[in-house]
Amino acid sequence: MEYLYKNNFKTLTMEELYEFLKGEYNPPKKSVVITMDDGYKNNITLAYPILKKYRFRSCIFVIGKFLISKNYSNEFEYLSFEDTFKYNDVFEFGSHTYDMHRLLNGIPLLPQANMLDIIFDFVNNQRLINSPYFAYPFGAYDERIIEVLKFFNYKLAFTTKKGYVTSSTDPYEIPRFTISQKTTFDQFIKIVNGEYFDIYVHKSSNKIRKSYQPAKSFDEKLQYNLVQRRG
Repeated sequence: MEYLYKNNFKTLTMEELYEFLKGEYNPPKKSVVITMDDGYKNNITLAYPILKKYRFRSCIFVIGKFLISKNYSNEFEYLSFEDTFKYNDVFEFGSHTYDMHRLLNGIPLLPQANMLDIIFDFVNNQRLINSPYFAYPFGAYDERIIEVLKFFNYKLAFTTKKGYVTSSTDPYEIPRFTISQKTTFDQFIKIVNGEYFDIYVHKSSNKIRKSYQPAKSFDEKLQYNLVQRRG
């Protein structure tokens, strides 16, 4: 973060990224988007003070269920619902589903789930986090999930594919570079300066291709399912 600050990088908000993809905003050449997945408490205890120090912005994609229950994963505590209000001077909060950040038979649950369960997961999470920004759990998705996102008026959806965002990037298939303890500082500098060559970029997609209903038929099916569930 100190490197970004000293080298005059701007951290874009989700809305600025969305406007860029629509062709309505021309960001500075030195621009990055910082995202964090899952919503761990250490995003606040460790990252928040540093981001605030440099006046940077970031988006955390939270798992809705863990916002309202005392849950731990691998000894890490999750953020609370109250945290989403206390720290919004630095953080935006997007959706990482309500309770579909799980594996079923070793495979990400979301693309396997039936449409009715997916719909009500989205409804539950929107009641908590009314955000038009989404990150696919484990980076797994298909055309059906994209149609659900569009139906619920999500503007952006983030994958785990490595790559740079350009004006032609699909807003529902936004790539990201993972920055972890395994990332060297030299790699980090190359990534943020647009110099991370294709030979290092993993190009495979986690998009699971299968047949799906066209948007009109999907809307009709969704309305029918909502009536059935409410009935």
